Amino acid sequence: MKRSKSVDGGGAGLLAETLKTLRGFQRVDVAAGKTHQATIELSHAAFEFFDRASGKMSVTAGEYEVWYGNSSDSKDLKVARITIL
Repeated sequence: MKRSKSVDGGGAGLLAETLKTLRGFQRVDVAAGKTHQATIELSHAAFEFFDRASGKMSVTAGEYEVWYGNSSDSKDLKVARITIL
């Protein structure tokens, strides 16, 4: 959730929601001063969300941001952008 500062000329602020969901995880032990590459495969199910109209889970076409890093704190994350057709 992000909250903006008050907008000039009005008393309301903007409220925007960004959905973050954990869709993959791999525990990796890395020795001090070393690096390790990890691969986490995301199946089509990782991009499914509940479709209220159909009452089912479905993949929605569009742009997705896949965030990855060593914690869920935004400052520790990098982003990859993908397109689902």
